Amino acid sequence: MKRFKKLLLALILVPCMFVFCACKSVVDISKSTEVGGYNVYTVSYSDGTKENLTIKDGKDGKNLSIEEIYEVATQNGYTGTILEFIQDYLAANISSEEKVTLATSKALMSTVSIFVEYTVSSNYSIMGMLIESRKDLSLGAGAGVILDIDKTSGDAYIMTNYHVVYNNSTDKSDKLASKIVCFLYGSIIGWNKVDAPDTSTYPTVEYSDYAIECEFVGGSMEYDIAVLKITGSDVIKNSNALAATFADSNNVRMGNTAIAVGNPEGYGLSATKGIISVDSEHITMKAADDSTTVSSRVIRIDAAINGGNSGGGLFNSAGEVVGIVNSKIASESIDNIAFAIPSNVAKRVADNVLRNASAHNKKAYRGMLGMTLEAKDAKAEYNAITGATTTTDVYIKEISSTGVAAKYPAIAVDDKIEKVYINGRLVLDQVTKMYQIIDLTWTLDVGDVVGLKIAGKEMVNIVMEASAFSEVR
Repeated sequence: MKRFKKLLLALILVPCMFVFCACKSVVDISKSTEVGGYNVYTVSYSDGTKENLTIKDGKDGKNLSIEEIYEVATQNGYTGTILEFIQDYLAANISSEEKVTLATSKALMSTVSIFVEYTVSSNYSIMGMLIESRKDLSLGAGAGVILDIDKTSGDAYIMTNYHVVYNNSTDKSDKLASKIVCFLYGSIIGWNKVDAPDTSTYPTVEYSDYAIECEFVGGSMEYDIAVLKITGSDVIKNSNALAATFADSNNVRMGNTAIAVGNPEGYGLSATKGIISVDSEHITMKAADDSTTVSSRVIRIDAAINGGNSGGGLFNSAGEVVGIVNSKIASESIDNIAFAIPSNVAKRVADNVLRNASAHNKKAYRGMLGMTLEAKDAKAEYNAITGATTTTDVYIKEISSTGVAAKYPAIAVDDKIEKVYINGRLVLDQVTKMYQIIDLTWTLDVGDVVGLKIAGKEMVNIVMEASAFSEVR
C-alpha cells in the first residue's frame, strides 16, 4: 500500500506541473518526517529545485486504491482509460516487470481471436471414374487487432492478416472464408463441428454465445492486411474491450520490448515476449494464394510465434501496436525468428481500405508519385538515450515517363529529398529512409498536393491526379 501513497503525490502534482512549470518534471519524492498523522514529503524537480508538501495519508486517513486515484484524475479532466492513466502518469513508480504486465493487459483487451470456415469439395475417383463428390469445411484460426469500437451501437472494426481470411483451396470463387467469427479476451471459446446429413451438403459449426460474427470489408493480398466489420453485437456492447493505440513504427529500435499477442493453434489469446532484433528489413515470401511472390518490409522479432498468431498485434512496453505479426522462419535449425508488418504500413493500409474498399472491389486504392527512390550515404548513429539508429539520404533515382512526377520539370534524377508536405502540412521534417515517403502514399487521395523540398531548389508541389491511383491486389 505504500506505493499508492507515493502515487497519490504524483497525481496531485501533475496538474501543477502542466500549468505552472511545463519546463520541469518531478524526479524524486521522498518522505521527510511525520507529524501528528500528517506526512511531510520533499519533492525534487528536474531543474534542481525542491519543495516540501504536508499531506494527510490516504482518503479519510485510509490508503487509496488505484481506482480511487484514477477517479480523482478523471474528476480533474483526465479522459483516458485506467490502463492509459497508469502508463501516462504513474510509470515512474512501477517496476519494469509491472510495466510489461500492464502493457500486456492493455494489448489483450484490444486483441481478438479469429476463427474462419472455408467450404471445400473433394472428388474421389477410381481409374478416372468419379465415385463420389464430398463437401466439407476447413477450419482455421488467427488473431486480430481492434481498430475502432463503439460500445453503444455494438459496432467495431478489426484488422488482421489477409492470409487469415483467404484460402486457395476453398471452392468459393473469391477464395475468402465463408464465415468469420471472433472472440474477445476473457470470453469462453466454444465451437463444435456438426456433420452434414450427406456428403452433398456442407457441415456446419456451432459456436458459443460469446462468438461475434464478422464481415469482410476489404484488404490487400500483396500487403497481407484485411479489415473486418462487426455490426450490432451485444457482446461488444457489454464488453470492456479497447480500441488499440498505434505507435509510430518508425521510432522502434533494436532491443525494444516486443509483446506478441495471438491465438496459437486456436486455443485462445496468449502473449509471448521478446525484443525487436531488426527494426526494418525486406523479406521475400509467398502471398496468401501460394503463387504470388511479394517483397515485404517487416520488423524482425525473437518472441515465440506459433500458428494462429497471424494477424495479432506486436506491442511495445506501453501496450501500443508497433506491428502486425504475419510470418516466421520455420526450420528445425532456427528458433524464434519471426516478422511483423510495421504499424505505419498496416494502419495506413487498413485506413485506406476503409476509405476505398466499397468503391474499389473490396481493395485498397493507392496513389503513386511515379518515381523510383534510392538510398545513399547510409550510416549508423548512437544516442545514449534513444540508442543506435541508422540513417540514409534519399535521392530520386528514376522518374517514370507516364507517372505524375514527370509533369513537373523542376524534379530531376539525383535530386535529394529533404522534407515532405501533404496539403501544406509538414509530415516529414527530415527524410532519413526511403520507406518514410513510400508509406505516406497510402494516405493520399485524388486531389491531394504532395510538397517535396529538394536540396538547393524551391518547393515542388505535385497534385495527385486520378491517373496516379490504382487498386492494390
